[in-house]
Amino acid sequence: MSLEELKSEPAVCWSSPLQQNNRHQGSPAVVKSGFHPTRWGWFPWAPDPWDEIVHPDDRELAERLIPSPRILTVNWHHDDPEYSVFAYGCLRLRLKPSLWREVVDPGRQLGDLVEVSSIFSHHEPTLVTIEEIFWDHAAEKIRFLVSNRGQHWPQPLDNEQLIDDGRRGVGA
Repeated sequence: MSLEELKSEPAVCWSSPLQQNNRHQGSPAVVKSGFHPTRWGWFPWAPDPWDEIVHPDDRELAERLIPSPRILTVNWHHDDPEYSVFAYGCLRLRLKPSLWREVVDPGRQLGDLVEVSSIFSHHEPTLVTIEEIFWDHAAEKIRFLVSNRGQHWPQPLDNEQLIDDGRRGVGA
């Protein structure tokens, strides 16, 4: 069975309500490796106790990243069925997926080079690097912190304010 056939197969178990909804609307899963769909989300709360959720080797990193509005990716294709591998750019940690708030694909990754549209800026179109991807709870949407030549942009940007440059950075 081809990958396209597998994605359209009704027997494929979509592992989240968001993906089930997308499936009913005809959208395929996003596949990064194997046949496991990649998902995006954030951790609004810290686990209590940590030992029940976080892999022992990843606790220090988890304590730095969680809780946080940062958008992490997760792919359940991993050697250890008890834990999932979550990633934020080049950072990887193993967690059990509780306390997870799923969001739609942000469409961009850390390190991507994008252009800030002059429509949304007082400046000429400017090439910037995505430094942070996070969930803005007040606006209820994904926002991006960017930099240009080491200088951070004064305010977070929305996806609509960015034009894809076609180049992937470190997080690709």
